[in-house]
This record gives sequence, structure tokens and C-alpha cells, in this order.
Amino acid sequence: MKLGTVVRAVTVFAALPAALGGGYLAVLTVAGKRHRPQTATDRSVRFAFVVPAHNEAFGISETIASLRAVEYPRHCYRVIVIAEAFDHLGAGGAS
Repeated sequence: MKLGTVVRAVTVFAALPAALGGGYLAVLTVAGKRHRPQTATDRSVRFAFVVPAHNEAFGISETIASLRAVEYPRHCYRVIVIAEAFDHLGAGGAS
């Protein structure tokens, strides 16, 4: 075998994984065009904001107010505050 033939064979063999990967991604791209996922404009997507809090007396009220002001139908999302502990002053600030 000539050296040029060996070099070409090695080059093709080395490029094969990249070509297969690219082909796989191309197939996924074409297949993805067929499926239309739900979008936020459908307004049927429901979700929850989960806010971790620990003695957050000074900032939790503003955080909750900001999340409730989201421009999205109120019945489609919830604001959930997970509070490990609030001191006696913090509990009043979060209500």
C-alpha cells in the first residue's frame, strides 16, 4: 500500500465520528420542526415560582410583589415561599 492511500484512509476514519454526529444533529433539527411546543403566548403553560427564604424580613415582601406583578394570567402561576425559619419580625414583613 502506498503512504497516500493510508493517510487518506486514516483521515476518513478520523472524520467519521464528526460526520455521524453532524448527521444525527441534522436529523434532530428536521424532526424538531414537525413538533410545535407550547409557547408562552398560548397562555396555557402553568408554572410556579419557588422562593427559598431564611430570615428574609427586609426583602421578601418586595420579592413576592415583584413575582405577582408578572405579566401573565394570575391563574396560570403560583408564588411559593419555602421558609426554613422566620424570626418574629420577619414573619410580619412577609405577610
